[in-house]
Amino acid sequence: MAKPYGSTSLSDVEQRARRESLDTFPLYAHLSTLVVPLVWLCYRFTHFSVRVLARTVGKRTSAGHVDASPESSKTLLAKETKQRFLRKRLRPYQRITWWLGHYIVIHGETWGRRDVWIFGSVWFAWLAFLCFLSTGNDVIHLARRFGIIATSQLPAQYLLGMRSFNPYARVFGLSHEELNRWHRMLGHIISLLWLLHGSLYLVYFKSQGILFQKLSTAVVVIGLVLLLVLILVNTTSLRAVRHFSYRIFLTTHIAFSLVSPALLYFHTEHARLYVLEVLTYYLVDLVIRKRWSIVTKALLQPLPGANLIRISAIIPPEKIKSFRWQPGAYVYVGLLEPTRPKWTSSGFISNPFTVESFDITTGTATILARPRHGPMTRTLAHLAHTNPCHTSAISDAESRQILISLEGLYGSALHFPEFSEASFDYVLLFAGGVGATFILPIYRRIRQEMCVDVSMIWAVRDRKETTVYSGAGEALGDEVQVLETRSSQQLDWESIVDGAFEDLPGHRIAVLVCGPCQMSLEVRRYVTPWVAKGWHVWWHSEQFS
Repeated sequence: MAKPYGSTSLSDVEQRARRESLDTFPLYAHLSTLVVPLVWLCYRFTHFSVRVLARTVGKRTSAGHVDASPESSKTLLAKETKQRFLRKRLRPYQRITWWLGHYIVIHGETWGRRDVWIFGSVWFAWLAFLCFLSTGNDVIHLARRFGIIATSQLPAQYLLGMRSFNPYARVFGLSHEELNRWHRMLGHIISLLWLLHGSLYLVYFKSQGILFQKLSTAVVVIGLVLLLVLILVNTTSLRAVRHFSYRIFLTTHIAFSLVSPALLYFHTEHARLYVLEVLTYYLVDLVIRKRWSIVTKALLQPLPGANLIRISAIIPPEKIKSFRWQPGAYVYVGLLEPTRPKWTSSGFISNPFTVESFDITTGTATILARPRHGPMTRTLAHLAHTNPCHTSAISDAESRQILISLEGLYGSALHFPEFSEASFDYVLLFAGGVGATFILPIYRRIRQEMCVDVSMIWAVRDRKETTVYSGAGEALGDEVQVLETRSSQQLDWESIVDGAFEDLPGHRIAVLVCGPCQMSLEVRRYVTPWVAKGWHVWWHSEQFS
């Protein structure tokens, strides 16, 4: 019968072996964060090589049948048969990836995607295995293993949450907001391991009758402070708190990311290597973000007929080449001290807003923002409606100019595939309200430059909203269907999606959605049967709430 965990007396040799174990297994856990991207790179290289080889063979085959002969017709028939065969072979893979992309919904609340839960469970099992392996019945060894292995994941955790310096984003071809779900997953695992680390130590101290004695030591006090801060961050991360005030969550989150490395550095010397790695990544990201930032003047204009503000920012000539705008990309807008009202608390913050358009000839980036209850958009609304000068249009425009900072560009749109005829048979776009600031630029680019059919379904509360977007009156065509509603739940999304798919040519469809979370869930729910029928659907959802 195995002995229970407890206090064990170790010889000098056994203590050295435990120390080596506490250094080795966290290193395995740390290096394992590199295995996943390396495997993915190997897969991408293999996939690319196969495609190049297939394209080369195809060109040689077509070169041997350039005449319009019956043999050429047989070749075309064989090619179509081969394509149908490949689609049939890929269908199970597409169904699995589509199933993994579904959100888990319990009593109307979303609890993350299936792929995150599955991979997160596997990753936690792997780390737990490294925690328990070769610990025997030594509770101190187990407690330390929990803590140091959790700390070994911090560099990957910080990288997953960074906007500019994010190697994972480049490897997987994802934006930093798409990686944010994995950042949260790893954060939950680290928090759980740290809590187990602290709990085991406290239970052990109490069982040995030395709890109050240990509470007077600096190492234990720093560890308890770290646990209290961790509990505070996880409390402010709750859905109810984030909905009440996202600023509270963001402030505590950033504060913890700055404080925790310092606490860990003084808590134990064995964590300092990982702490220094985290600080290095943090400084590199800070330098890159500072280099990307643009300080410029912007004109704020309230748009009549809708609760929107148009921000027209001038990009300096030396920054235009590096400002590689793509439809759907966004920037972080921050207000600088000279133009920030003294009564507001909007300093040192920045909010993401979609860049609706960019005129490369004038260097003007047009950004649309909808005022809500947060301090940033409230300040923008105040500045947009404040007009102390009414003497002329020129002075009016000058009086509305404020000094802002722009950081970016960012967004999933920078990693989108090319919406061309070679990749897709049709592009189907869904927008909900102000989500059109993301969808409309993509629609215009496809309609003007791509040889592929496109249609857009736009759900708005008031049809007047469709007239306030810059150039919308000229750019919109018959491909845009505007649906007026007071709530997205009033729309029959099943009929809308089925009606759209029934009339589409081909089976390679790109579906993009930008709107409330419920709208995205409904559209995906009714696209699922078409995926089950064998349609190849590329899906992207840009959500806001």
